[in-house]
Amino acid sequence: MGASPRRADAGDAPPGKEPPFWGEKEKWMRERTPLIKKAARELGARERGEIKTLEELGFDFEAWRRAGGEVRMGDGAMAGGGAGDAVGGEV
Repeated sequence: MGASPRRADAGDAPPGKEPPFWGEKEKWMRERTPLIKKAARELGARERGEIKTLEELGFDFEAWRRAGGEVRMGDGAMAGGGAGDAVGGEV
């Protein structure tokens, strides 16, 4: 088994797989996954098939961000609004 090629900017780091990077939107989505799943399940099968975006389901990251939302992961808290808020909670 051959070693993976080293990146030029790797310095003294051992070779390996790059970890995933979560930006602010990905953290926001991860934080709300239970609420998103619940909202989707509450729709009928036909309605659920027509929904293609989180915004159509009632979860709008950009509106939440404009309202001053802040993402905090790891403490179990829903920062910047939780269930029921118009821009990031359930519909």
